[in-house]
Amino acid sequence: MVIMMRKVIKDIVFSILKDDDGTYSGTKVLSAICLLVFLVVSVYLAYKGMEWKNYESFSTATGLGGLGLRGANKFMNIKKYEGGE
Repeated sequence: MVIMMRKVIKDIVFSILKDDDGTYSGTKVLSAICLLVFLVVSVYLAYKGMEWKNYESFSTATGLGGLGLRGANKFMNIKKYEGGE
């Protein structure tokens, strides 16, 4: 049962990172990396009970970086479907 659940979760996660044509989207992968780095660092800092004086800058950069990449992905998809390069 656990192996089946792991496969289902893996399939869902990797399908989110793909474009409509089945190839991996660079902007989606980078956006996921930003989210993953943010989560790992945040959990680590909370677990260790540490404070980081530049945490606001880090969280803003990873959050807005991921959001900006998603916006760039949408823009590129619109241009692709309009026939632009």
